Amino acid sequence: MSRLPADLRKFDRISAEKVAFSKWFAETWERQVGPPVDGRRRLHLDERAFLKAMSACMKRLEAVGVAPDPRTLDNWRKGTSVPRESFVEPLLDTLLGDDAERERGHELWRAAENAKNQSSTEKRRPQIIDDTPGESDWRAENAEPLQVGLAELLVHPPPRGGNTPLEFPLQISLSFAECPDELEDATLALTDATLIPTWQGCRPMPGSRLGEGENVHPHLKSGGGAWRIAGPTLGNNHLQGEPLGSDALCIIQCDGEPEDSLTLTLRSGKRALVVMPEQPDADAATVKQRILQAFLQKCLPSDREGIVTWGRATLRRKPSK
Repeated sequence: MSRLPADLRKFDRISAEKVAFSKWFAETWERQVGPPVDGRRRLHLDERAFLKAMSACMKRLEAVGVAPDPRTLDNWRKGTSVPRESFVEPLLDTLLGDDAERERGHELWRAAENAKNQSSTEKRRPQIIDDTPGESDWRAENAEPLQVGLAELLVHPPPRGGNTPLEFPLQISLSFAECPDELEDATLALTDATLIPTWQGCRPMPGSRLGEGENVHPHLKSGGGAWRIAGPTLGNNHLQGEPLGSDALCIIQCDGEPEDSLTLTLRSGKRALVVMPEQPDADAATVKQRILQAFLQKCLPSDREGIVTWGRATLRRKPSK
């Protein structure tokens, strides 16, 4: 039996082509992999092995990105989304191998993808004309800074007029300054920091990253998928001020799916932290060690020793109403 909800067609954003693909995928999945556990939205018994095999297949085919997570697989089975192009061949290879049924699956996926693109274009036309201000389709989730006054990271959702296409400029606020420590009698500063992105269902438009190629920036340099921040600084090389101003970090291209999101993490190594004790006879190294220990205890357990996370910000597509 298919897991598709009986009233799936009542949602305008789900086309008949998407319903057809999802029905085929759900039925093929149950035939090849197995039924759901207890009828609930849980991992299939063999789902973990399937995801591992698909990941290996993607590496073999040199497909872009990483294998989907269990929630994405479930969305494909329920019909709320379809696989992006880089997933299709690895998915069919893992699910069906050389079975002739894979051609049928590919045809259904192509029809669903074309219907989605056509729907997106039709929806954009009237919205582009009506660009009056309104509530964004995206939700910003900005974590509290680790040290208020030292480093702050905020991400801003695109305005209504800016998210009519599936592209928008990524606007963030970065701010640095010298500040007093909350516990020790000392002043803190940073000499550099790194901004690390994580993408899901979206990505920077090629050539749009600030600080990369022709997009030279005085305070940022892009490389290896991250941004290194080295200014503006005071005469003592301490970060001070707002590196970006009103510049967009990059142009985002997204798939237009419910799980579209991006996360930015602001981090630095322990050497980037400068500690200036107020008492002239204080041992700066000892004071710095105590401050670092307090910071690292506040950071996520996954952070390596000596790497401090100063801020984290997420931009997530809002659920459809």
